[in-house]
Amino acid sequence: LMLAAGYGIAPFFIRVIAPGFEGERLQLALKMNTIMLPSLVFLGLMGLYTGIFQAYRLFTLPALAGLLYNTCLIGFLVGAKHYPLISLGFGGLTGTMVQVLVLMVFARRVWPEWGMQFRFTHPMLQKVWKLMIPIFIGTGVGYVNLIIDRIFASLLPVGTIAALNFAMRVKEIPTGLFAVALSQATYPVTALQATRGETQGLRDLFSRSLETLWLFIIPSAAGLLILPQETVRFLFERGAFTGEATAITAQALFFYILGLPATASLGIIVNIFYSFQDTSTPVKVGIAGLLLNILLNAVLIHRMAHRGLALATSLSATFMFLALLEILRRRVHGIGGKILLPNLGKILLATLVMAVCLFFLRPFAQTLLGYLGVIATGVIIYGISIFFLKPRSSEKIIETFQRIWKRFRPQRGV
Repeated sequence: LMLAAGYGIAPFFIRVIAPGFEGERLQLALKMNTIMLPSLVFLGLMGLYTGIFQAYRLFTLPALAGLLYNTCLIGFLVGAKHYPLISLGFGGLTGTMVQVLVLMVFARRVWPEWGMQFRFTHPMLQKVWKLMIPIFIGTGVGYVNLIIDRIFASLLPVGTIAALNFAMRVKEIPTGLFAVALSQATYPVTALQATRGETQGLRDLFSRSLETLWLFIIPSAAGLLILPQETVRFLFERGAFTGEATAITAQALFFYILGLPATASLGIIVNIFYSFQDTSTPVKVGIAGLLLNILLNAVLIHRMAHRGLALATSLSATFMFLALLEILRRRVHGIGGKILLPNLGKILLATLVMAVCLFFLRPFAQTLLGYLGVIATGVIIYGISIFFLKPRSSEKIIETFQRIWKRFRPQRGV
């Protein structure tokens, strides 16, 4: 029913969120909407099944199912290369369908007796609905934030929205690799600790999770800040994606990356509030962040164009993270800052060493192999720096590498 309503509302909604779209651009947006709108149903089902798997601490299958989406997308793009936009829409829709089907099949195998029964009077379901209302609002705030950005971007020259979308895709690579995986893995544990009243254990896990995330996110952000244009060129510059498109996208990427550590950290800290069954505080802070983002968009777009929109997003995300962090610190009476800050300093120092090396190696990153070589060099330098500085979050990683090295190194004769 809602899907049918979506088809009816979509033409008016697109005109509202993209007032700058006219003619061919508007018709293309309507066509893509017609193709991809059913994917919302499958995305909802995928979220439901993923949550069930994660509740039982089964993280691998939902993560691997995400590969099917990319496989379908690439398959459609290659198979229907003469119709790239249409194939993009059908590829995305097919990918979400395949993901849901795979999770359904494996759910049946893992829990043979399991089935879905909709009992809206169940007391736990009623409690879930009460907790979900603020989450619905918070999710809506996030989408409103995105819509506001696109409204402002539609008033800029053609190609601006595409540049922002491509820049966001690059930004989501380290976020998806590290932040999403870490927040999903820790949430079941923090929820159990919060239920049992184990505040000290929750504080320690949160501190370690945040530091572990920063161990990977901060150097990733530094590398993207130093090599934004080279990264965009490596990933996208081919065919209709020209050097001009690379330059515009790289400008947006630079300002998006300024807020990457805060954006990536939001997933972990929001899940801590959810562990306490507090779904309203993140929403309140999210609404404040939305208002700040709108204000910054209106101010910065005149001086910085699309770069201002990206900077506004980064600044509002940083505000939300710091606000939630302070609220959480007061609620649980500390977050282990005396241990967290010195280890953060070690990560920043190692990142600085890597960044200096990348800055001087940047001229060699203009070709495909050169870019890969510079990135590999940066990773090695950062790894060596971390090995000597030994922040707390690297201890387990270093121990694992040492065990592997001892296992495979040549044994001396007796």
